[in-house]
Amino acid sequence: MMKHPVAATVKAKKMKETRFILSCNELERLYDIEEHGIIVIDKEFTIIQINRVIENLFCVKREKITGSKCFKTFKNGLCPSQCCTIAEILKGKIHIQSDIKIENDTNCSLHHFRLNGFPLWGKSGAIQGALIFLEDVTAQRLTETLIKSYERKLKALSFELTLAEERERRLIAQDLHDQIGQPLALSTMKLSILHTLTRDRRILEQIEEIHRLTEESLAHIRSMTFRLSPPTLHKFGLFPALKWLAEEFESRFGLHCEFYSLSPERVCEDIVTIMVFKIVNELLTNIVKHAATDTARLTLECVDNTLTITVSDRGKGFDSSKVNERLSHTHGFGLFSISERVSYIGGEMTVRSEPGKGTEVTLTLPCVTKDNGGEDKE
Repeated sequence: MMKHPVAATVKAKKMKETRFILSCNELERLYDIEEHGIIVIDKEFTIIQINRVIENLFCVKREKITGSKCFKTFKNGLCPSQCCTIAEILKGKIHIQSDIKIENDTNCSLHHFRLNGFPLWGKSGAIQGALIFLEDVTAQRLTETLIKSYERKLKALSFELTLAEERERRLIAQDLHDQIGQPLALSTMKLSILHTLTRDRRILEQIEEIHRLTEESLAHIRSMTFRLSPPTLHKFGLFPALKWLAEEFESRFGLHCEFYSLSPERVCEDIVTIMVFKIVNELLTNIVKHAATDTARLTLECVDNTLTITVSDRGKGFDSSKVNERLSHTHGFGLFSISERVSYIGGEMTVRSEPGKGTEVTLTLPCVTKDNGGEDKE
């Protein structure tokens, strides 16, 4: 007995509908076992489907928001503007990844998400919608914010400790000068007087020996005082102190450092002055230790309340394109430390170097204008 064609058509349609419902249920089940949030949106920005993760994150039911516009349901992060992430996907971008913020209407909380979006094509080849995966990274962002806050506090503490250390150094240097240096200087004067009061050869030899030892001790005390806290830095300012530092490196290490002051000095804040002096000292020390050269160049210039300091050499150098990689390793910690300190006081550090062609480090820092002389060249 042949089946009626209409009945066969109805039965086939019902079978297709059943298969479609089963496939939709299976797709919904797959959505719900996914650990990330899933949103399916058509080309009119209408929500077609969400998974259980989205329901839990935003305290919504899929039945209530299905058919609504995504930019009305998920505020701040998703909106039908020219720069909207979903709009870009619907225009044909194969894959978009971005970080977005979405406000939760239920408890007025703001969530941070990492969005991955893909276009959905129809049988005709035209884009029919977008598949959005949302990974909740709110806890990660809060942790990053806390870490940055701790980093700022640690940097501030580090600089407070630096200032406290400098104050202690000045006190120790002052005590060395007052309690040891001055008595030694007075002793040399009295020994010189004593030297004129006798003609006994043996006594004269002893006086001369004591005088020599006293002079050596006095020289060591003066050198120690300057290394602890150079009086020049606090009495005359940064430029004269750096000029003295250049001369000190030549006398102590044999590094001939050409000193150029290309403009009048500006008086910076104490923290800037102290940090710059310490940093230049470290850079010159690096040249002595690593550059394999006996010459260096120190240039200072103040223009429009900006202090620029350049420390350069013609030593063996290194590949400056790998400077970031060097900063991430232990042997590059010195450069990393300098960069962090310069950044903290509102400045920038640039490093240029090539193997066999030397190294140039430039510090750019803010300062307060105050004339203190003219050009100086050594």
